Amino acid sequence: MRLLALAALLAAAWAERGTLADAWPWWFGGAAPTLARPLATLSPALDPAALAARLGAPPLRCQDTDAGRQCEGTVPAAPGGRAAATLQARWVQGRLAEAAFHLPWAGWQPAARALVAQLGAPTALDIQPPGAIVWLPPGGAVRLPQAPGWSPWQPVTVRWNARPAPG
Repeated sequence: MRLLALAALLAAAWAERGTLADAWPWWFGGAAPTLARPLATLSPALDPAALAARLGAPPLRCQDTDAGRQCEGTVPAAPGGRAAATLQARWVQGRLAEAAFHLPWAGWQPAARALVAQLGAPTALDIQPPGAIVWLPPGGAVRLPQAPGWSPWQPVTVRWNARPAPG
């Protein structure tokens, strides 16, 4: 019985070997992106095409909603490369309001190192749960969770929020 279960498991893994080969580096750090430089240069003035170009990403998929324009896409580790992060962005009244980059769990430490290298020491520490390390580059705020969390299956989200428009 155990041998039959093992054979079934191996057959399923063999059948999905292409999917597993693509997913393994994403989940376990082989394709961690370098997002720090683009995060430092994000601006509320960017439209979806300009944001995708800034990130070296393919065109974003967008739809208009009551809350504004919502767009999604992927961010490659290198131009034309495998997806290293997924992106969700929102525009309100034509201004980029926020962007969320979902990294694999193992991408937390490379992201933290890259942010410190590009943006310097964190500006603040948000102690409200779940807690975040905060940088304040021109045009917005970058938030990285204080820790990647316990589950390697749960992505880490790096958030960029625009500063309020001068009023």
